[in-house]
Amino acid sequence: MSPQSELDFMGMQRSVPLFSSQLGSGLIILAIFWALVLRVVLFIAGVVIDFLLWIVLTILVGSLMLIAWSLWKRKRFCNPVTDRGLLNLYEEVKRDLGKGDDIELWYREIDRQVFMSASDIFFKALLFSESAIADILEKPDKGKMLLAKEVLKVEKERPTTRFLLSVLGFTLFSLLESLFLLDFIEVLFFSFGTALLTIIVITVVVLLVIIPVLRTGQQDNVDEIIEQLYGFPPDAAMFEVFYGLPISDEMLHKAKEEKEENPGQRRIALRKATIATLIVSPIAFIIFYISQSAISIVFILTLFMTIVVSAGAFIIVYMTSFMWPLLSMGRRERSTEWDIQIPLAQEVQTFLNHQGDSEQFRVVGVKYSSDDDYGLVILRLQPTYSEESVYGVAPSIVKELHDVELLGPLIFSELEKNEIERKERRMSYCVLAVAFPFLAICILWLLINTGLYGFLTYLLQILFVYLIISLVPLGLMTYWKRMTIMESEIEIIRGYPKYREALEILIKHHYTLPYGMTSYKTRLERID
Repeated sequence: MSPQSELDFMGMQRSVPLFSSQLGSGLIILAIFWALVLRVVLFIAGVVIDFLLWIVLTILVGSLMLIAWSLWKRKRFCNPVTDRGLLNLYEEVKRDLGKGDDIELWYREIDRQVFMSASDIFFKALLFSESAIADILEKPDKGKMLLAKEVLKVEKERPTTRFLLSVLGFTLFSLLESLFLLDFIEVLFFSFGTALLTIIVITVVVLLVIIPVLRTGQQDNVDEIIEQLYGFPPDAAMFEVFYGLPISDEMLHKAKEEKEENPGQRRIALRKATIATLIVSPIAFIIFYISQSAISIVFILTLFMTIVVSAGAFIIVYMTSFMWPLLSMGRRERSTEWDIQIPLAQEVQTFLNHQGDSEQFRVVGVKYSSDDDYGLVILRLQPTYSEESVYGVAPSIVKELHDVELLGPLIFSELEKNEIERKERRMSYCVLAVAFPFLAICILWLLINTGLYGFLTYLLQILFVYLIISLVPLGLMTYWKRMTIMESEIEIIRGYPKYREALEILIKHHYTLPYGMTSYKTRLERID
């Protein structure tokens, strides 16, 4: 197995964001660029154009940009897999599913675990890192399930539909940014009434709600098909293949019962976000509209402000409902069913509790399977005598560094890093606690005193001040976090020289960390 120290499936799926197309901000940037260029050209030329012509021109430009982006992605990532074992295994998957002939297998040389898929208008492909290929071939029965799951995900994608939705998003972003930031009204005249615009707004809000729901349903359907075909849940296969954690029948049965009793967290979040959007949309429209005269331009601006508010409500409620349970997992009551007593856990506990910190930790062994491998869980003791899970060590790491002089400093460095990040988050919350009320008060004050059109006139100034009082402190805190973590690691290696040896062992055996985390190699280079 090419082990990974942290269990992060989402991170593995984001390891190459350009390939996975998880760059929605790029679409916004392109829309801003196009809106700015067109506004400048029309201003210099002194031309007033029809809104319908502007829509057609923007759709055409957006389509050309997205086509060029897709062609560039293919050129950048097209590196066919040559490993005969993986190619043979994929042939078996195609025979099992009866599909997948048009999907290519590409290889990416990278020091992270990468196993992901993408479906675009010019290609369908699976992307692998060297470590992912080795893991899949080490357990071909389970690896075949993972390949089959990605094939079904790709086949269920509709590249043409996604392309059209991307063009629609590009057009809407361009129009919103033109209206709100570039005073675009003066270079447009409208050749049709408000009925069509009302239909557009309703369509956008409905798509905003329906698309995530449909995608979640597709994901659940793929998992069910794979489990029926191979008789094993694909998520459990992911654990076994990429993390070397065998899943017992008892654990599978318990997970299945919990899934039947409780809907998935993503479904709960989507349900709450959908309800919030349906409630906020009419309220926002009424609030924006009743303070204005019923002229066409004001009605148009009201409709688009409704889109913005509805989208914001959906995103905020969805992210809060989906991410908060994940962020608070350590604060929930932990099951002790798999705990075991081992000498190494006691040695690590003694090591951590002699670091001169007022915090006290308890370390327990965790054994999920019938073999001899076990992991460690580090618990922080609270003043209320409750326990909070703060860190976990995978069985592969414990097996590799089975010595408190190697394992202790590594765990201590992770705990120090987590504590620094926690302080940085607290300070960030304080900054946002000031910035958000400032933004809300300014928006309400402008709406009450100047109306919607006046609000749009001063929106750019408000956003500029908001960015200063929020992004500047956040940027400084990010720099502080980076420097403090580096200083902490240097202090640890001064006190515990074997910390360097632990990093060298992990690097030598190709241990990786998820996307967004500092790799072991980079840590060692910083220390040197």
